[in-house]
Amino acid sequence: MISDLSDYTIILGGKYGVTCEEIDENSVATLLDNFLDKSKIMNKNEISKIEMNKDKRDESKITQSKMNKDEMNEAEICKDTDSWFDLILTDDLGIEIEKKMSNNVEVIKNPIEAQKKVISNNKNILFIYRSNYSQINKR
Repeated sequence: MISDLSDYTIILGGKYGVTCEEIDENSVATLLDNFLDKSKIMNKNEISKIEMNKDKRDESKITQSKMNKDEMNEAEICKDTDSWFDLILTDDLGIEIEKKMSNNVEVIKNPIEAQKKVISNNKNILFIYRSNYSQINKR
Protein backbone atom coordinates (compact mmCIF):
# COMPACT_ATOMS: atom_id res chain seq x y z
CA MET A 1 0.00 0.00 0.00
CA ILE A 2 2.70 2.49 1.04
CA SER A 3 6.35 1.82 0.27
CA ASP A 4 7.91 4.54 2.47
CA LEU A 5 6.27 5.13 5.84
CA SER A 6 8.73 7.86 6.83
CA ASP A 7 6.47 10.46 5.17
CA TYR A 8 3.36 9.17 6.92
CA THR A 9 1.72 9.09 10.30
CA ILE A 10 -0.54 6.12 10.86
CA ILE A 11 -3.66 6.94 12.88
CA LEU A 12 -5.47 3.81 14.07
CA GLY A 13 -8.56 3.57 16.20
CA GLY A 14 -12.29 3.31 16.38
CA LYS A 15 -15.45 3.11 18.38
CA TYR A 16 -16.94 -0.02 19.87
CA GLY A 17 -20.12 -1.26 18.33
CA VAL A 18 -20.91 -3.75 15.64
CA THR A 19 -17.49 -3.66 13.96
CA CYS A 20 -14.88 -3.30 16.70
CA GLU A 21 -15.87 -6.44 18.57
CA GLU A 22 -14.57 -8.31 15.51
CA ILE A 23 -11.07 -6.85 15.98
CA ASP A 24 -8.64 -9.00 17.98
CA GLU A 25 -6.92 -6.28 20.03
CA ASN A 26 -4.20 -8.64 21.29
CA SER A 27 -3.22 -9.56 17.73
CA VAL A 28 -3.23 -5.92 16.61
CA ALA A 29 -1.10 -4.90 19.62
CA THR A 30 1.38 -7.73 18.90
CA LEU A 31 1.54 -6.83 15.20
CA LEU A 32 2.18 -3.14 15.97
CA ASP A 33 4.79 -3.99 18.62
CA ASN A 34 6.60 -6.29 16.19
CA PHE A 35 6.49 -3.66 13.46
CA LEU A 36 7.80 -0.96 15.81
CA ASP A 37 10.54 -3.23 17.13
CA LYS A 38 11.63 -4.13 13.59
CA SER A 39 11.72 -0.46 12.56
CA LYS A 40 13.87 0.36 15.60
CA ILE A 41 16.38 -2.33 14.61
CA MET A 42 16.43 -1.07 11.02
CA ASN A 43 16.91 2.47 12.29
CA LYS A 44 19.84 1.42 14.53
CA ASN A 45 21.45 -0.23 11.50
CA GLU A 46 21.01 2.98 9.50
CA ILE A 47 22.54 5.02 12.35
CA SER A 48 25.52 2.64 12.43
CA LYS A 49 26.03 3.05 8.67
CA ILE A 50 25.95 6.85 8.97
CA GLU A 51 28.37 6.80 11.91
CA MET A 52 30.74 4.40 10.09
CA ASN A 53 30.69 6.61 7.00
CA LYS A 54 31.32 9.65 9.17
CA ASP A 55 34.30 7.92 10.83
CA LYS A 56 35.75 6.99 7.43
CA ARG A 57 35.36 10.56 6.18
CA ASP A 58 36.96 11.91 9.34
CA GLU A 59 39.93 9.57 8.98
CA SER A 60 40.48 10.44 5.33
CA LYS A 61 40.10 14.16 5.92
CA ILE A 62 42.08 14.75 9.10
CA THR A 63 43.05 18.22 7.97
CA GLN A 64 39.44 19.24 7.48
CA SER A 65 38.35 21.11 10.60
CA LYS A 66 34.61 20.64 10.35
CA MET A 67 32.22 18.09 8.94
CA ASN A 68 29.77 18.88 6.19
CA LYS A 69 26.73 20.45 7.87
CA ASP A 70 24.23 18.23 5.97
CA GLU A 71 26.01 15.06 7.10
CA MET A 72 25.92 16.18 10.73
CA ASN A 73 22.21 16.98 10.51
CA GLU A 74 21.51 13.59 8.95
CA ALA A 75 23.24 11.76 11.81
CA GLU A 76 21.51 13.90 14.45
CA ILE A 77 18.07 13.29 12.96
CA CYS A 78 18.59 9.52 12.98
CA LYS A 79 19.81 9.46 16.58
CA ASP A 80 16.66 11.26 17.71
CA THR A 81 14.30 8.91 15.87
CA ASP A 82 13.13 5.64 17.44
CA SER A 83 11.39 4.40 14.32
CA TRP A 84 10.90 5.27 10.67
CA PHE A 85 7.20 6.00 11.03
CA ASP A 86 4.82 7.68 13.43
CA LEU A 87 1.84 5.94 15.00
CA ILE A 88 -1.06 7.54 16.85
CA LEU A 89 -3.79 5.43 18.43
CA THR A 90 -7.16 7.08 18.82
CA ASP A 91 -10.61 6.71 20.35
CA ASP A 92 -11.83 3.73 22.40
CA LEU A 93 -10.26 1.02 20.24
CA GLY A 94 -6.88 2.80 20.09
CA ILE A 95 -6.83 3.26 23.86
CA GLU A 96 -7.49 -0.45 24.45
CA ILE A 97 -4.84 -1.51 21.91
CA GLU A 98 -2.28 0.79 23.57
CA LYS A 99 -2.90 -0.87 26.95
CA LYS A 100 -1.92 -4.22 25.42
CA MET A 101 1.26 -2.95 23.70
CA SER A 102 4.77 -3.12 25.13
CA ASN A 103 5.99 -0.09 23.13
CA ASN A 104 5.07 3.43 24.17
CA VAL A 105 2.91 5.02 21.50
CA GLU A 106 1.05 8.28 21.33
CA VAL A 107 -2.67 8.19 22.13
CA ILE A 108 -4.98 11.06 21.22
CA LYS A 109 -8.57 10.36 22.28
CA ASN A 110 -10.20 12.55 19.63
CA PRO A 111 -9.47 11.37 16.05
CA ILE A 112 -10.03 14.88 14.67
CA GLU A 113 -7.37 16.25 17.04
CA ALA A 114 -5.00 13.49 15.91
CA GLN A 115 -5.58 14.51 12.29
CA LYS A 116 -5.01 18.19 13.08
CA LYS A 117 -1.72 17.39 14.82
CA VAL A 118 -0.41 15.39 11.86
CA ILE A 119 -1.52 18.03 9.36
CA SER A 120 0.25 20.73 11.39
CA ASN A 121 3.45 18.65 11.10
CA ASN A 122 3.09 18.51 7.28
CA LYS A 123 2.90 14.72 7.20
CA ASN A 124 0.72 12.41 5.12
CA ILE A 125 -1.89 10.37 6.98
CA LEU A 126 -2.84 6.72 6.73
CA PHE A 127 -6.10 6.79 8.69
CA ILE A 128 -7.57 3.45 9.76
CA TYR A 129 -10.76 3.95 11.77
CA ARG A 130 -13.62 1.62 12.55
CA SER A 131 -16.80 3.52 13.30
CA ASN A 132 -19.87 2.23 15.02
CA TYR A 133 -22.25 1.11 12.31
CA SER A 134 -24.82 3.75 13.28
CA GLN A 135 -22.26 6.61 13.10
CA ILE A 136 -22.40 7.25 9.38
CA ASN A 137 -20.89 10.74 9.87
CA LYS A 138 -17.65 9.15 11.15
CA ARG A 139 -17.02 7.25 7.89
